[in-house]
Amino acid sequence: MLFACSVGLYAAGSGLPEARQIDLTVLDEKPDGSCRVRWMDPYQKRAREAPYQCDPGRSALLKAPQYSDSSGYGWDSGFMLTEGPDRGNLEDLAAESDLGYSDVFLLLGALLIALGLIGGNLGALPRVLGRFV
Repeated sequence: MLFACSVGLYAAGSGLPEARQIDLTVLDEKPDGSCRVRWMDPYQKRAREAPYQCDPGRSALLKAPQYSDSSGYGWDSGFMLTEGPDRGNLEDLAAESDLGYSDVFLLLGALLIALGLIGGNLGALPRVLGRFV
């Protein structure tokens, strides 16, 4: 039942606007991954800059100055919002890391399904072994 509720909530939508993956030019980056990036906004038809949380574990070949681009900047990818009033802004993935109702129902449902499978098999084990003895 919980698993079905999770699927239903997920299908109903989370209310988040659609996003598409874009290339980001990393202008400045700190060791913890916080960086300043530039991207092309097709809606305002201009280049934009903003702070962003880059992936600190990405390859050193994608970081400045090793990145093969002659500009001397690094590279990363991110998601740009394509709907709503924030269209053209970068999606903040850190703000979406909390669990929603759908995720909680999915975890509880999966736990109960696993518990039922294990308990049912342990309960049937004496009957199965009794037939072979």
